[in-house]
Amino acid sequence: MELPKKNCLNCQSFAWWDGDYCCVEKFKILQESKKGEFNDQILTSIEENKDCKKWKKANDKIREMHMEAFNNFLKNRN
Repeated sequence: MELPKKNCLNCQSFAWWDGDYCCVEKFKILQESKKGEFNDQILTSIEENKDCKKWKKANDKIREMHMEAFNNFLKNRN
């Protein structure tokens, strides 16, 4: 899967909060995740939000953390 350059995972508003991956800017649940693991629901959310007008670049440490978890999800998915 090729991610858009600007996507939920590298946005400063992306967060895991109370068992869900959320966009805190929009107060929107992007994926339910009680243990912080990604599932196919995140792929749908990334696609639905690929042209988000509220995207803001997250700091490097946060981006790397989310991308590492996402890449592990993709690797284990196949």
